[in-house]
Amino acid sequence: MWTPVVINETNYLLKCVKESNITIYITDFLDMWSEELTPIQLVERFQNRNPLFDITRLTSDELIEQVTSLINDCKSVLYTLSKQSSGITLALKSAEEFPLKFEFCLIQTDNSTFFYQFTLPAVQTVQYLEMRQKKLLELLEKKDKEIKEHILENGELTRRGCYY
Repeated sequence: MWTPVVINETNYLLKCVKESNITIYITDFLDMWSEELTPIQLVERFQNRNPLFDITRLTSDELIEQVTSLINDCKSVLYTLSKQSSGITLALKSAEEFPLKFEFCLIQTDNSTFFYQFTLPAVQTVQYLEMRQKKLLELLEKKDKEIKEHILENGELTRRGCYY
């Protein structure tokens, strides 16, 4: 799921995909950047950014969960984005009493990645919402017709038979 974040007064969407590797995507609605990390790379990078954190207490799955929750918890995380020639660097820092830090070095994706990760799901969502809106409108029209028929047959509309 895409998480909206505001970084340097610019709106972005952030997405983390966990499969065999962890892939992070960020888009400013025009361009998209991504980085794919293996669990081992993620653990090593986490240890480098948080040398005081004892990672021996956690399994790699728990550590991955810690990083993904850091990505998705936009309310208590400070995001910093810096552009470089090879891409962008996204730094995350939690606002807890013991702040956790993580950094992604994202490279710009091609147009097909942007299409399949962002544009196509957005269009599919719009199509789904339009279909649901059409069905709800049809249901409302059907109920309006039933109410009119009931008024013509009985003369009034009451809640006498309705029990909550």
